[in-house]
Amino acid sequence: MKRLFTLALVALSCTVATAGAVAKMGPPVTTNTAASWSGTWKCTSGKNHYNTTFTPIFNGNAMRVTIGGPNASEGLAMFDKQQGQWFYTFVGPNGNYLTLMGPAAAGTVSFTRSFPSKATLVVHRNSNAKYTSVYTAMQKGKKMISTEVCTKS
Repeated sequence: MKRLFTLALVALSCTVATAGAVAKMGPPVTTNTAASWSGTWKCTSGKNHYNTTFTPIFNGNAMRVTIGGPNASEGLAMFDKQQGQWFYTFVGPNGNYLTLMGPAAAGTVSFTRSFPSKATLVVHRNSNAKYTSVYTAMQKGKKMISTEVCTKS
């Protein structure tokens, strides 16, 4: 569960063109971003190297997120227009699962609420070809932080 979302997304995915000062912060993570995430990304987290693939589904309204490597998982990311938030749920091969949700602003999705455990995931879209994520959670009473850098291949 060290490597969670790679929203990917986004997110989830996840998520693209910008203008003005926002361009320096990366493309905004908005509702129409599935196509910009589409494809395979090469990711690194610590010593682990793996691929993450984003596949738009449901006419681009959501994305399937497939993470390879030793912590493989399968996820679904989508943007809820009414709530103005991204939702990301994943399931790992050992039965672990997590649902995250969070708002998007200036190229970043900040997942601050989750189920079943408390965790945070911040995904920043640095450019059309790079994103970074930081996952923070408590495991066995200790704070665990996992960072990830992904580039589009």
